[in-house]
Amino acid sequence: MLQEQYWSTYTKSSPMHYSWTLIEPATLDDDDSPPRSVIYTNNKLIPPSHITPLALPFKDVSAVSLVTDNAKTSLFINV
Repeated sequence: MLQEQYWSTYTKSSPMHYSWTLIEPATLDDDDSPPRSVIYTNNKLIPPSHITPLALPFKDVSAVSLVTDNAKTSLFINV
């Protein structure tokens, strides 16, 4: 999880890479200001199909629900 990460004004996003899944807050302002938190997950360790981004009404909060191979669910919140 990262806070105050780099955010490109050109792509309007944090850096992305094929080995990682980027989850940004679902709520962003109309002024194109960057999110203040993101969650990255490693695709080799956690398949993207096991991750569910959660929509919260805050720009400064990223959250995901993660289902493990043994069907246990965990909630991760980055504030």
